[in-house]
Amino acid sequence: MDLLVQRAEAVQEQLARPLDVVLSYCNMTLQNTTLKSALPRFHSAGVNRVLTASPLSMGLLRSAGPQPWHPASQAQKAACIRVRDYIEGKGDNLADTCMRFLFAKWNEGIIGGWSSIKELEDAVRMWHCVQSGVDREKDEILWKGAREVIGDQVDTMWASPGTGWVYKDGTKVE
Repeated sequence: MDLLVQRAEAVQEQLARPLDVVLSYCNMTLQNTTLKSALPRFHSAGVNRVLTASPLSMGLLRSAGPQPWHPASQAQKAACIRVRDYIEGKGDNLADTCMRFLFAKWNEGIIGGWSSIKELEDAVRMWHCVQSGVDREKDEILWKGAREVIGDQVDTMWASPGTGWVYKDGTKVE
C-alpha cells in the first residue's frame, strides 16, 4: 500500500496535478483494511476517488475457499479458512458477512465481480441491510471476533508480483 501511496504523491509533486482515481484490489476486506488506513494519505496527495475492488479478496473470503491459483500465502489461506469456520459457526455466511463489513466501513467506490445473478442480488441485499442498520451491533461483534480469529494475518497482503516473476526487461522478483 505504501508504494501505491508514494506513486500518488509522486504524481502530485512531479506533475503538479493529482491522480483522478486510484484502484486497489483486495485491500479493503474483512481480512485486510490497509486501504482504509491509507485513505487520508491518498486524499492529501489530491486523489479525487479511491476505489476498492474484489471485496472477497479474489475468492480468498468465500465459503469454498480460494482457487488453487490464488497468490495468498498458506498462512493467509489458513487464516481465512479459520474465519470461515468461525463465521459459519455463528450461523452466518462468509461472503455476506464480508460484504456487510465493506459496505459499513468503506464510503468510496466499490468494484466487485459476481459469478451469478444470485451473488449480485445477495450483495445488494447486504448493502440494504447495512443502510437500514439491521443487526449492526451484532455485525460489529462478529467482525471484531472474525478479525481476532484471523490473528497475525489481519492487514497482510501477498507479494505482487510473486517471487519468480520476470519483467520484460529481464529483472526477476526474488
